[in-house]
Amino acid sequence: MIKNLNIGFFRVDLVDGKILSHNPTCSKILGLDPEENLIGKKTIDFYENPEERTFIIKKLKGKGFIKNHVVSVIRKDGKKIIIQMDLRIIKNDKGEPIYSEGTFVDITDKYYLEQKLRESEEKFRMLADQSLMGIGILQDGVYKYFNNALATIDGYEAEEIQNWEPYGFLELIYPDDREFVTNQAKKKQAGDKDVVIQYQFRIIKKSGEIRWVEIYSKTINYEGKLADFITVIDINEKIVAEQKLKESEEKYRKAYYQANLYRDIFAHDINNILQNISSSAELSSLYLNNPEKFHTLKELYEIINEQVNRGKKLINNVRKITEIDESEIIVEKIYTNRLLKNAIEFIHNSFQTRDIDIQLNNPTKNTYVIANNLLLDVFENILINAVRYNDKSKIEIIIDISKEEKDEKKFIKMEFKDNGIGISDYRKNTIFERGSRKRYKSKGLGLGLSLVRKIIDTYNGDIWVEDRIKGDYKQGSNFVVLIPSNH
Repeated sequence: MIKNLNIGFFRVDLVDGKILSHNPTCSKILGLDPEENLIGKKTIDFYENPEERTFIIKKLKGKGFIKNHVVSVIRKDGKKIIIQMDLRIIKNDKGEPIYSEGTFVDITDKYYLEQKLRESEEKFRMLADQSLMGIGILQDGVYKYFNNALATIDGYEAEEIQNWEPYGFLELIYPDDREFVTNQAKKKQAGDKDVVIQYQFRIIKKSGEIRWVEIYSKTINYEGKLADFITVIDINEKIVAEQKLKESEEKYRKAYYQANLYRDIFAHDINNILQNISSSAELSSLYLNNPEKFHTLKELYEIINEQVNRGKKLINNVRKITEIDESEIIVEKIYTNRLLKNAIEFIHNSFQTRDIDIQLNNPTKNTYVIANNLLLDVFENILINAVRYNDKSKIEIIIDISKEEKDEKKFIKMEFKDNGIGISDYRKNTIFERGSRKRYKSKGLGLGLSLVRKIIDTYNGDIWVEDRIKGDYKQGSNFVVLIPSNH
């Protein structure tokens, strides 16, 4: 049976170290023909370091056996190999040592592979320990390895991290980011392919400071099990700088918008108002001493008064747009019927020479929305346009109010239907933008609808325009407003 073993077997004299017996595998491992006899040869002749035998004998006599001892030996062809052997002392009936016997195997390939692996690990640890980037290996929710940089980024001492319970590191993650980070960490440790390998999140340091970090991680095999290899860098300064840059760009954008807004107002709207007032005043001076032209003078006075009111409204709209841009808008529960009635009354007072019929259809008497008093400006601007851009002898406006649910949110829907000149299809998507008048070289709807859009946006609502009669824009417009009815 010993002859057929795949491991070397031998017996050696304890005094002179000569081989007493061996199996063919023993000869084969040492580079000899399997049938070649080694009996009588001294084992010391095979050791790369002869002193190794002295150490082995001393240890063997002390314990009576040796297990898994690794030693370098020289084959017949001069090649060095690494063997791993077990030895024990055999005694006679009187308990006296008579010889030693043992087994050994060639572990040369395994030994050098493990040596390279150890060297690689040592290099990795040396580089990792000197790195400014946080590096760690997570396995079963526990840090199997981490460098000093990772501890510094987290703000904890190395001993504290070593004593964390499994997945205790999740306490570092900012609550809003914790679920995502947890899922990614568990997926990588399980070898899941559906993972995000690089992302940003916030951590809470031991001091309580909240900082942004960026992580890169991937699944590796560590000590025979899957693990999550991570690298972490602190990007807080970068994020803060980006936020400041974004705020700066936003301030510049607003300033640029306002500068262009004021330029357009003075170049077009104010100029038109002054031109109308000037023309009316010039005609008035011609008819001033002619009693027969008294009726014409009255009409010219009304034109001047209307233009003055138009200028006041324009300046008021500019002020409100600026306030919306520069301050936080507070919303509350608002009763819409009261504001609608105030807006209707304003229209009748502002256009006393026009025949205006405004019908309000509200099946629910008590209709509330989440808005503020700027909603009155929305109603007034829509109604002013319905009157101003209407060439009918009788102006008809119907306001229908209903409830609507959109994206699981409840809204109050208000439709302002008029019989005016209407809005062509190619202008429907641009009339709420400042400057649309100039872009299309046509009679615009003034600054009012830019203000309307801004106000509705602050309510998280929506506004758009349709044809009153579908497919025929010349039959009038339908301005549709959606405003949330609850928080």
